[in-house]
Amino acid sequence: MNQFFLVRGYYRSRAHLIFLIAAFIFLALPAMASSKFVVVVANRLTLSDFDNPALPTISRMMSRGSVGLISPNCAGPKGEYALLLTAGAGSSCRGGADVRECYDASEKTFSGEYTAGEAHARRMGCRVPAGSAVFLGMGPVLRANVESAKPAVLGACGDAIRAAGLKTCAVGNADVPPLRIDRAAAVLAMDSRGIIDIGRLSAVPSRRSPNDPCGLGSDSGELLRVAREGLRAADYVVIDYGATARLDEYKLSMSDNALSKHKAEVLSGLDRFLAALIRTPETKNAKFMLVSFGLPDGDPWDRLTPMVLYPSKTPGLLTSPTTRTRGLIAASDFAPSVLHVFGIPPSVEMLGRSITETRVPHKMDVLRDLDIQVQSHRDMVVWVIYVVMFVSGLAFVSATVLVAFNLKAPKWVSSATRVGLVTACAFAVAMLLGTLSPAGIVPHSLGIFISLVIIVGLSFIIGLPLARRTGLIAGPALALFGLSSVIILIDATLGGPLCKFALPSSFQLSGLRFYGIGNEYAGLLIGMSALFALLSGTTARRWLVPVLGSLVVVTMGVGRMGANYGATLAAVVTFGLMWLAAWRGRYGLRHVVGVFGAGFALLIVLALLDSKFSGGGAAHAGRVTGLVEKVGADYLVAMVSRKVLLNLMIAALPWAIMAYSVLGAIIAFVTYKFPSQFKKELFKDKHVTAGLKGLMVGMLAALLFNDSGIVMALLMLGMMGVVLLYSFLDIKDRLENTDCRE
Repeated sequence: MNQFFLVRGYYRSRAHLIFLIAAFIFLALPAMASSKFVVVVANRLTLSDFDNPALPTISRMMSRGSVGLISPNCAGPKGEYALLLTAGAGSSCRGGADVRECYDASEKTFSGEYTAGEAHARRMGCRVPAGSAVFLGMGPVLRANVESAKPAVLGACGDAIRAAGLKTCAVGNADVPPLRIDRAAAVLAMDSRGIIDIGRLSAVPSRRSPNDPCGLGSDSGELLRVAREGLRAADYVVIDYGATARLDEYKLSMSDNALSKHKAEVLSGLDRFLAALIRTPETKNAKFMLVSFGLPDGDPWDRLTPMVLYPSKTPGLLTSPTTRTRGLIAASDFAPSVLHVFGIPPSVEMLGRSITETRVPHKMDVLRDLDIQVQSHRDMVVWVIYVVMFVSGLAFVSATVLVAFNLKAPKWVSSATRVGLVTACAFAVAMLLGTLSPAGIVPHSLGIFISLVIIVGLSFIIGLPLARRTGLIAGPALALFGLSSVIILIDATLGGPLCKFALPSSFQLSGLRFYGIGNEYAGLLIGMSALFALLSGTTARRWLVPVLGSLVVVTMGVGRMGANYGATLAAVVTFGLMWLAAWRGRYGLRHVVGVFGAGFALLIVLALLDSKFSGGGAAHAGRVTGLVEKVGADYLVAMVSRKVLLNLMIAALPWAIMAYSVLGAIIAFVTYKFPSQFKKELFKDKHVTAGLKGLMVGMLAALLFNDSGIVMALLMLGMMGVVLLYSFLDIKDRLENTDCRE
C-alpha cells in the first residue's frame, strides 16, 4: 500500500513538473516572439556598396546573416517612395514625392499656425497621441492608390503590430536643408491612419562642420542616442540613416574624386553606427535589418537593391514564396516578414509573403551573379528585340513574296527563307537555354547564339528526313515546334528555373511574374504544341492532341509549375476545339461555349487545390481564392472585370492598332493573292481547317483573360503564320517539281 502511494505521488509530482514547464513555455513564447526588430534604412545604395571588406560591421552582418536583393514590385513607375509604401503595406502601391511628408506630431507645419499633429487630425479626422509621428501625405497617396479590385491597405504592417499590443517608432531623416524635407522611411512604421506611435524624426539634425559645410553626414552619436530612446519604448524601430541619401542629392555638384571620398566617409560612418547599435544594451536579442529601398537618383532602375537580415540561425540567401528564387525577395514581402518576427500572422490584405532563409554555399557569388544577370538583361533586351524583329521580318516578307507571286527563285533563296522562318521561331527557346550561360552581356549573348544554332540545326536534321518519309509539309518547322514544346514543358515541370531568367520573361525588375510560365512562353507553348499536334498527320493527331493538350493544361495550371491561369484557360479552349476538329472535323457555337465553361470550371478546381495544399506558397489564383473566402466573391468579379477591361484597353492602344493593321493587310493579301492551288492543297483536310479556327478562338481567350493577353495572342498568331508560310513554300516546291516531271 505504501508503495502504491509512493508511486502515485511520484507520477503526480512529475505531472506537476510537466505542467509547470508547459506553463513556462506558454508564457515565455510570446515574450520570445516579440523580441525587438530594428530596421536601418540606408537608401541610394547597391549591392556593391554593401559588399565591401573595408566595412567590418556590414561584412560581419552579411557573413553571419542572410542577404537578398529586392524586386521593386510596386505599382506604377519604379521609385524609392513607391517601394517604401509597398513594403509597409505588403502589397503593390503607387507613391510619389508626397511620401516624404512625415513629421513629429509636435513639429510646426510650414505655415507655423498648426503643429503637424493638429494638421493631421484635421485632415484625417482622428486623434493624434502626444509624442507620435504623422504622415501628412496620406490623403494624396490614398487617392493615388484607389483601386476597388486591389486589397492593398497603406500601413497594414503598423495596424497589425498595434493590434498585437506592440509599439512602433521611427527615428532619423534624410532631410536636405534648406531644400526639402524627406522622412519617407517612416512610412514603414505607420498604420493605416498615417500615425507612428513614437516619433523622433526631427531630433537628429544634419551635421555641419568646416569639413562638411553641406551637412552630408549625420550626427551618428545623436542618432544612436535617439534610437536608444525609441528602443526603450517601442518594439519595432525604423531608423533612417539619411546620410547616404543626402550625399546622393549633392553628387551632381561634386567632382568624381570628391564624391568617392565623401561616399567612403559616409559608408564608414554607417558601419560604425551599426557596430554601436548592435552593442547597445537596448538591442540585446534583437533582430536587425539593413536595407536600401532606392537606387542612386537619376540612375535607370536596372538593378535590385540589397537587404541584410542579421543575425541568422541559417546564414544564407533570402527568398520567399512570392519569388521562389533564392536571393530574390519582393518589396511586398517586407511587411509580412516584420510581422513574422513578432509571431503575428500576415494581414488578409497583404499579398506578399514572409521572407525565408536558405543556406547556400558561396552565397555572395550567387548574389553577384543575380545582380549582374538582372542588369545585363535590361541592357540586352533592346538590341535583342531589334535582331529578332529584323530576322523575323525579313523571313516573313521573303516567304510572302515568293508564295504570293509564285516566283521561281533560286534554290538558295528558298532555302534561306525556310531557315529564316525556323530561326525566327527558335529565338525564344534559344533565349531559354541561354540562361545556362554565365552572367554578363557577352557570355549570355554567346549562350543564346550557340543555343540558336543547335536548335535550328536539330530542327532541320530531324524535320527534313521526317518530311521525306511521311510526306508531311513544313517538317523542320514542326520539328522545331515539337522540340521547343518539350523543352518548355520540362522547364515548367521543374518550376521554371530557366523561364524565370530568360530574356523575354525576366521580370525581376518589374515584379510582374517571379516564377512559372510568363505570357510570352505560354503563347509559344500553346501555339507550337497545338500546331505540332494538328499537322502531324491524320492518325497521329487523334492521340497527340489530347495527350499534348493535357500536358500543357496541367503544366500551366498547377501552381507549383506554370501558375499561369489565363494561359490555362486559353489552352483548354484551344485543345478542346482541336480535339473536336481531330475527331469530327467540325464544331458549333455550343461547343465553343462548352469549352469556355470547362476552362473556367477547371481554373476554379486548380485554384482551390493550390490554396488548400500550398498554403503560404500558393500561386496567384490560390491566393485569390483565399481572399475570396475572406472578403467575398465581389472581389473576384471585380478582378476579372478589371482584367478584361484592361486587356481591351491595351488592345485599343496605337501600337496594337498598328499591329492589327499590318496583320490584317497580310491576311487579306494571303486570302486574295496567294495562288488558289496552294490553299486548296493545305486546306483540303477539313480537320486542319477546323483546328486552325480553334487556335484562333484560343487566341481570343488569351487576349481577353490574360494579363497583357495581346502579347500572347500575337505570338500564337505568329506561330500559325510561320507554319502556314513554310507549308505554302513546301506546297509550291512540290507543285513545281510535279510540273517539271510532267
